Amino acid sequence: MGTDFSGDVISLRNCIQDGLSLINSMGREDIIYVISHIDADGISTAGIITKLLSLLDKPFVVKFVTQLRPDIIRDLQETIEPRELIFCDLGSGQLEFLTKILHSATRMLILDHHIPRELLGNIPFKLVHLNSWLYGIKGDSESSSSSMAYLLARPLAYQGVSEIFHLARYALVGALGDNQDIGHNRSLIGLNKLIKDEAEEKNIVKTRIDIILNGREIKPLYQALAETFNPLIPGISGSLEGSAKFIISLGLSRGGLDIERLSLNDLSEEKKALLVEKILERISLSYPGKQVLERIRTKLLGYIYEFPNEKGLLKYGRDFATLLNACGRMDHPGIGLSLIINEFNMDAYNKALSIYKQYKYTISNMLSRINDLLEKRGALAIIDGREFINEKIASPIASIISQSLNEPTIVVVLSKSTNDYVKVSIRRTSLLENIDVRRILEKTLSNLPDTYYGGHEAAAGAYIPNEKVDKFIADLDKALNLDRS
Repeated sequence: MGTDFSGDVISLRNCIQDGLSLINSMGREDIIYVISHIDADGISTAGIITKLLSLLDKPFVVKFVTQLRPDIIRDLQETIEPRELIFCDLGSGQLEFLTKILHSATRMLILDHHIPRELLGNIPFKLVHLNSWLYGIKGDSESSSSSMAYLLARPLAYQGVSEIFHLARYALVGALGDNQDIGHNRSLIGLNKLIKDEAEEKNIVKTRIDIILNGREIKPLYQALAETFNPLIPGISGSLEGSAKFIISLGLSRGGLDIERLSLNDLSEEKKALLVEKILERISLSYPGKQVLERIRTKLLGYIYEFPNEKGLLKYGRDFATLLNACGRMDHPGIGLSLIINEFNMDAYNKALSIYKQYKYTISNMLSRINDLLEKRGALAIIDGREFINEKIASPIASIISQSLNEPTIVVVLSKSTNDYVKVSIRRTSLLENIDVRRILEKTLSNLPDTYYGGHEAAAGAYIPNEKVDKFIADLDKALNLDRS
């Protein structure tokens, strides 16, 4: 793998070596607790790490969490008193809490790509902190947590464990799941690209430019279109009937295949071009303007990432990521993990597929209810879903809404977390690319005690006491106005 990127390669290599040395010292007398986030990047990271631990014959237990709040860390300490821990897609923003609460910890490895927070004082355990930001690599665009995990495991490939190279698939899945395909034609950039290039050389992944749709091989085209929310296609997204009528009206189902059997891969290049133009034509009725349509075209067309040896929804990177995300968001992250640990396990795949269908239905149902609830307040678009949005679904809902709005807006989705706390999911639309929502969130919460936040420049989240929601919204609006002035 090349080194043509701007990161501090020497320091990164040293940290990787320290991480491997730490893992080798773990699991001799204690069980290693792998604590992971529930999204596609978190599950991919946990998958790579558990594969590595299995190869090294290390004992481990995996536990998934929605967030690493102090109460969750406290519960870990009180229930299992862990001594050796590996955090996946978590930990960089919570080191202060980890050092204060996990009194039993002796060794800890953090694999993360969220902006680290400065820690004052001594760390009472052996720590290796493998975070892309610490080595000059942008964690919101150039590297995911699963990229970090893959770099950690990769040296074993040169010690005779050639199967390690195949773990690159999961690094790519994690990056795609975190929407890091922000380069030209939806390409991966930075460290993610280096991993992709090496995997492509080894025939682990193939790339080509095509229409980007979930389930391109295994789903009828009309179903794949109905499940497309980025971009949001009026009358088609969320509507099987509307999508079927659209396909029939274009004459795409002619040629011996009925609409239930016609998939995207059955279309000729000419018919694919027609499909794209007609989708853009449909969208232009709601969102006129040449620049808008060109931006939407880039969402429809771009690089797809194909894993030649996989099948079904595991064959393409974005499909795989959506499948893992569905498992995590629907309270079954372990099934997502089993797709990585036990490759070609049809029982796990069928369970994941069922969860995926339920997830898509849930998202569609939520979106149909949200349109009437969207409240505009200045540059904020607020959805108060505390009565019906599960906190695990709030993040994808916020992302979909932000991608569908053609205006400079910050999307704020509120969902109930506990009896006392509300989860806030924040996203910026593409017309606010110069706004750092994480920094604005940090400013807003600086005067609100008992709040916790994290995230990236384009997407962030927080937990705030229920009684402080109104003040939070007012302060967020003020902070945004100051930032734009």
